[in-house]
Amino acid sequence: MVGGSKAELDRAKPVLRMMAHPSKIIHCGLAGAGMAAKIINNYIATASYVALCEDVINASSGMSWNALHMNPVKGVQTTSSASRDFEGGASHSLAVHSTEMAVELMDQVNAKYLMAPVLRDLWTRAGKSPHCIGKEYRSVYRLFSKDDGCALDTVSVE
Repeated sequence: MVGGSKAELDRAKPVLRMMAHPSKIIHCGLAGAGMAAKIINNYIATASYVALCEDVINASSGMSWNALHMNPVKGVQTTSSASRDFEGGASHSLAVHSTEMAVELMDQVNAKYLMAPVLRDLWTRAGKSPHCIGKEYRSVYRLFSKDDGCALDTVSVE
């Protein structure tokens, strides 16, 4: 996801092709539009992962990249972060930051949102949970699966 004029994009393509397959280079509009698209993409990806933890989107029209490649149950997919015990990868604080950046963008265009406060609370809890500390953000699944989900009994929404 990249922003800039068509001329700027054409000039940057040789460098971008070193980082991504040409089919993955998506022109999103003027300068800054690529970053905005990436922020919203991260917000959607983290929200869909939470839904996957709830076992909401494992099939049919709710299928997502996370459902196909990052099942949170260890042993289901050998390439998922669960198979690595959630080692490496993006942190809970990055998930909080991504959520905050998405909220800022939505506020700028007066978009309505419902999930952001819930996600913010969930990522913050995961970052403090003994089941998730030091693990990547997808370890949030442990809040659902450990101790009968007691860590989720009360969700704070401002």
